[in-house]
Parts: sequence; structure tokens; C-alpha cells
Amino acid sequence: MRTLIPHVAQAQIRGWCGDISVTHEGRIIASRLPERCDVSIDAAAIATGVASIRREPRLHDELNRYLSWINEKVGSLKDSVARTNSLRQALIEQS
Repeated sequence: MRTLIPHVAQAQIRGWCGDISVTHEGRIIASRLPERCDVSIDAAAIATGVASIRREPRLHDELNRYLSWINEKVGSLKDSVARTNSLRQALIEQS
């Protein structure tokens, strides 16, 4: 979705409200813009951004791909946590 929002608008939102960390099980896995941000953006820029998003024919496919990517990252993170916990336990047992 961010690729469809004009950079100027993203910069204003980030400047006023900042990025929000996306977490899973206490770990940061991504960042996103806030859902709402009280920022003064030119109405024409908003209209241009909204029109751009609405014209995007593959938006559903891109969002689906992004969700798949997130699921892959979460799976990798779970695997890493499991391996880290196993290593931690082995080190504790050797102490």
C-alpha cells in the first residue's frame, strides 16, 4: 500500500505521527503508517493518493502477497525462537 501513497504524504504522516512498529509475540517484524493521523495534507494530494489506490488493479493481489510474506517471516521467527530456546537449554544443562 505504501508504494501507492505519494512520498510527500508519507513524509508528512511520519513527521507528525511516526511509524508504528508491527510486533508478533513481543518482537518487531515490520513498520507501518498509523491508521489515523491528524496532519494537514493538501486536499488535492489526498484526492490524488486515493484515486491512485482505487485505480490499482492488482491491489488485492499485492496485499495477499504481503500477507503471505508476513506469514513466512512469522514462521521463520518461530523457528529461530525454537532453535534459540533449544540452544539456551543446552547451554544451561552444560553449565
